[in-house]
Amino acid sequence: MLVIELAELNHLLADARQQLIGFLTLAEPWATDHVPQLAESLIAALDEHLRITQPLTSSQPFNDPPAIPDSRG
Repeated sequence: MLVIELAELNHLLADARQQLIGFLTLAEPWATDHVPQLAESLIAALDEHLRITQPLTSSQPFNDPPAIPDSRG
């Protein structure tokens, strides 16, 4: 069983969030170059759906990720 101390978990989550913010920062000029008419809404949608800049709170409900369809038919 893997045990992570709360302080370490907070550090890991903060680091992951910073990396995702970096992703948004890099994605913005890419989107502007490749789909300028959609760039702003694309970055906003990524941020909203991935909840990158939304503050973390302990009261946020965890929603299960959507099911991935089985490609085996």
